[in-house]
Amino acid sequence: MHIIRAASIGTAGLLAGALLQIPPATAAPATTVRYDDFPTVRAISRIFPSLAGGSRTRRGLGEPQRLSTGCLSFEDVSVRTRSSRIMLYSDARGRDIYRRGKSSPSVLVYLYRTRGEAAAALAQIRQTYIDCVGTHANAGSGSAFSVVPLPALGQGRFGARRVVTDPITGSDWFSTVWVRKGRYLVESVLHRDKGAPPRASVLKLARLSSRSVG
Repeated sequence: MHIIRAASIGTAGLLAGALLQIPPATAAPATTVRYDDFPTVRAISRIFPSLAGGSRTRRGLGEPQRLSTGCLSFEDVSVRTRSSRIMLYSDARGRDIYRRGKSSPSVLVYLYRTRGEAAAALAQIRQTYIDCVGTHANAGSGSAFSVVPLPALGQGRFGARRVVTDPITGSDWFSTVWVRKGRYLVESVLHRDKGAPPRASVLKLARLSSRSVG
């Protein structure tokens, strides 16, 4: 009986050792943009207090946009996404704070099959904005583009400001930052109708959004 017991103990020890040598399971690569890939209302209201106690709404989205020839319209980048979503934020009364003269944030997340595809999409966006720096007008309406310098963010980044002028509705300012994080491309947008959104808020939103994804 002692021999059988010893053999059993030895076998158990070998099994335990074998189990310890099995590498931990790795998470499967993401195939879709998730709700958790976006900043929470609580987190975003630390940057934009007017959104405290508000809500967020996630919607479907197509491809990221680059500027087209002539710089007055947009077109899809040629690299196809695997999944994409946009998150919109409202105040406690369900309103877009843009209507109250505030900087209104939105976050767009694009997921690609490879890091290279995400980098290629960002490169297309960057190049068209650089080519369109300056003012472009047509029949009284127009857009003015400028590049926004950025600190180190993610594995790639680009920032731009667009001022849209219309003879009837006036002017709107859009500050946008794109950050690549692995296979993700995150687009953080601030929209305001009373001058350019503060640079500090633009950078804080971009940092928060890029940390939230993945």
